[in-house]
Amino acid sequence: MRKYLYSALFLAVLGISLMPAASANAVDPGFDFINKSGHTVTILVINDGKRVKQEVVFATGMLSKLVTSRNLSAEIDINKETEVIVLSGEIKQNIIAMKTEGTDWLIYAPGRNEADLYTFTPGKQIYVTLHEDSKLDPQTGPKGGTTGKTDAGYSLENVVTKSDIKYQKRTAK
Repeated sequence: MRKYLYSALFLAVLGISLMPAASANAVDPGFDFINKSGHTVTILVINDGKRVKQEVVFATGMLSKLVTSRNLSAEIDINKETEVIVLSGEIKQNIIAMKTEGTDWLIYAPGRNEADLYTFTPGKQIYVTLHEDSKLDPQTGPKGGTTGKTDAGYSLENVVTKSDIKYQKRTAK
């Protein structure tokens, strides 16, 4: 009997720990990224020419519906230019990215020779999901967007559309 009680208690605690941490009143950070590519990636978020965040984002797995910790949020000024650089695998060293002339970029990433560069139309929340083949799409949220929120609880109002997302394959050094 005690064995079943401990098992039930363990499952209850596990269930609570896997619940989404977002509240109904989540403050919109301006940027949220979910990795559903099936591969671990490292991303660098640049806003208004400044490095905001570099982090490894592991791919979601079987528990992706339960575990929302596979996303990465960052506070950005949505009215400024935002670039996101996505590289395959886990990179612990700093990625160096410099905009040169026009839309040209120099990207230095240890051990990588390619990078995916995404730019976005300013003035909109950047809540995106990475799929296979480097396809980045706007997040729809649970239940096909009927909740009006992302999986993390952010509002789906004023979110980038597919036409707001520009993609470039870049050479990394």
